[in-house]
Amino acid sequence: METAEEQETPRVAQGPPEGGGLTGVVGPDRPPANEAEQGGPGGSSSRPERSGGRQAANPPWVVGYSTGVADDRRSRQISSGTSHQGASDERLPMCEAPLVSIYRVLKEPELESPALVAALNGWVDAGAAGTTAASYLASDGEVIVEFDTDALVDYRARRPTLDIHEGVLTRMGWHELNIRSVRADNRDLLVLTGPEPDYRWRQFEEAIVEVALRLGVTESICLGAIGAMVPHTRATPLLVTGKQRGSLESDMPLPADHMQVPASALNIIEIALAEKGMRSVGIWAQVPHYVHGTYFPGALALVERTLGHLGVRLPLDSLVDLAKEERARLDTVVASRPEASAYLDQLEATGPLPPVPPGDDIAEELERFLREATGDGRNPFDDPGQDPL
Repeated sequence: METAEEQETPRVAQGPPEGGGLTGVVGPDRPPANEAEQGGPGGSSSRPERSGGRQAANPPWVVGYSTGVADDRRSRQISSGTSHQGASDERLPMCEAPLVSIYRVLKEPELESPALVAALNGWVDAGAAGTTAASYLASDGEVIVEFDTDALVDYRARRPTLDIHEGVLTRMGWHELNIRSVRADNRDLLVLTGPEPDYRWRQFEEAIVEVALRLGVTESICLGAIGAMVPHTRATPLLVTGKQRGSLESDMPLPADHMQVPASALNIIEIALAEKGMRSVGIWAQVPHYVHGTYFPGALALVERTLGHLGVRLPLDSLVDLAKEERARLDTVVASRPEASAYLDQLEATGPLPPVPPGDDIAEELERFLREATGDGRNPFDDPGQDPL
């Protein structure tokens, strides 16, 4: 029989090790934690219907250069994927504590030869070319997997947006990281888009592998973009990485020696899925370093190469129109700024694109170009008093 002292002693409830709720106190005077705190489903929220059409004036797939915030501003609750049955008198060792799931599968449709296409806002997304390309591919798609951005994104580094209407705070625009399914000819594309995770990269890798195996993914393509010393007057050059590239070739020679560069979460996906036996490649657009904002010609080049590699077709009219508008805008800027015109002439005079040099060489060459073009090293495409490109 328990003593009175033992009956009044509260017990410590074991919660998730990190990011999964608070560790609470359960005792005679406090009710048990609710379902969400216990790691149960916690309910669900409705999702507004997405626009299915591609409108050239304001297409829904156009990605803001630095926002990465989805238009779908719903509140949602992610299931932790764990269940805590009652309280525990002793804490589990850190290595044995259950991991909180960072994703949930909303729907498992019947898929035919699905290919995963991934692009993340952040590192290696110059001109938002990669995320714009992926968002275009997925614009008619249905969300089937979503990731818990509360567990993956640093909101103080990439803050959500806030709508204010007539002085009233109306709603929050939360970041969304998800996979959408879209049909393209005789196969399915699973498109991963959203912010590059700030935290839990290894857990994110495990989640991507789990989802890919669960949905029967046969191959993957990672899309990104890198700022480079290339002119906008040329076709966007593309680099291709991966062992099983097939007929997919780079537009410029890849470095023959060993290189070590800062990694992105996309690189993790390419490596992890290749290790599971899936054909995994990366396609990286070389975007003119002087362009500010979304570079649609780069996005178009990525989409065209991706569709050709996968052997499928999708309408490209609206993206082609935006790429033409971007080219015309840049041509107008060049014509109105002698310094920009002179700098562009130097870029065009470089001839055939050389192998990719080390980063220090690129920076040194860029500084030399800028000094010769302006005398002070500033970007000749930036005009004081006007908005940058």
